Amino acid sequence: MNGGAATRRGRLSQRIAAALTLLTLAAAGAGWALWTWGRSPAPSAAPVPPEVAAADPEAAAGFQAARQRVLQEPQSAAAWGGYGQVLLANNCVPEAEFCLVQAGKLDPTEPRWPYLQGWALLATDHRAALQAILRAADLADRAGTAATATWLQLADVYMEIDDRKQVEAWAGRVLQRDPDDGRAHFDLGMIAVAHDDLDVGIAHLLRAADSPMVHQRACLQLAAAYTRQRKEEEAAKYEWLARQAPPDAVWVDPYVGELNDLKLGREARRRQVRALAAKDSLEQQAVLLKRMADDYGDWQSTMDLGVALTQLKQYDQAEAILRKAETLAPTSSEPSYFLGLALFLHGEQLQERRQESDAREKFRAAADALRTATERRADYAQAHYKLGQTVEKLDRRTEALEAFRTAVRCRPDMANFQLELGKALAAADQKAEAAAHLHEAQELAPDDPRPREALGRLDKGKQPD
Repeated sequence: MNGGAATRRGRLSQRIAAALTLLTLAAAGAGWALWTWGRSPAPSAAPVPPEVAAADPEAAAGFQAARQRVLQEPQSAAAWGGYGQVLLANNCVPEAEFCLVQAGKLDPTEPRWPYLQGWALLATDHRAALQAILRAADLADRAGTAATATWLQLADVYMEIDDRKQVEAWAGRVLQRDPDDGRAHFDLGMIAVAHDDLDVGIAHLLRAADSPMVHQRACLQLAAAYTRQRKEEEAAKYEWLARQAPPDAVWVDPYVGELNDLKLGREARRRQVRALAAKDSLEQQAVLLKRMADDYGDWQSTMDLGVALTQLKQYDQAEAILRKAETLAPTSSEPSYFLGLALFLHGEQLQERRQESDAREKFRAAADALRTATERRADYAQAHYKLGQTVEKLDRRTEALEAFRTAVRCRPDMANFQLELGKALAAADQKAEAAAHLHEAQELAPDDPRPREALGRLDKGKQPD
């Protein structure tokens, strides 16, 4: 009978059925007890650390060592988390997430594991990422470690889903601890502007612009906000400041920053190359890049070696290496551009030595390589610009003028492009248009004397330098 029946007869039948069920279960239980007499209950299966194949031998060895530690210490959160960090640092995201989940189960008080799990999930599962980072924030609050990092990450995540209340809550917590935190002011400014609260947004963005972490981005957003308010003078000021500003400083996330030292194989070597570049150690860079090109044989490592050799003015070697990179990447524009640049610089060197015939040969080869780069990528502004400079060396002024025009169309914000186009127009006796581009170059780079000098020569009816 259905348990939902309301009659007495129905209830009586239900009781009888329940009694019979209990008797049946008791008998079955006795049978099960007899069958399992002397047996141990089956243990639940322990999680197995994932195996990850890697073609790079250095990466394979690193993965294996981290996995072996988990096998030796299966109850260690540090072992599981360490393996997860190694995997995450080397872009093995699903396997990393699995390991980080196990680490979190073994040490539920450590915020690092859910934080990294959430960070890994941001690109694929926003909801799960948010829950993980919220859990990390709670644990960080209790532990008193890296709380600001989790609050800022939460403000960023809520920014992406346009939840102003939550952005204000989490960024506000950051400002309670540090009233001058530029990233928090930037988030608050952005969310206010997005909701048409321009005065509040501008106030926060002005505070953010004082921080090297977000100075350039804040200036760009201030220019846009002031434009919406029709305050043209302020908009122009902050647009100019954004153009002059260096790139925003890199904020080092205390948890994600730990991953940098865990990159393996090619990624680890590239990180070494970047560190050497920061120290201007070109010779050491070239040695490391040579090893990478020999070990991996890929176009990126080969091209990077060619660029380093170009910087060292070892032009013959650079040209040979860059031609190889061009062959390895038949559809990429970058090797062709850097080959053209190396040939151009070699041509200038030969020109200084008064080897005019050899120099022109290099300029012709450079023009061919740069033309290939622009064919493969039509909006490659720097390649068009360098092509213009190269064909000018060959006295192809009409072609140079067109190349400079294209460069400016692609990147009108580049002062050098405007300057060279203005000079090329002046040489072609197109003075009005030349003056317009030279004035634009002067506005883009007010501290550069060249546009002013070119305008002075234009006013006097002289040819540009």
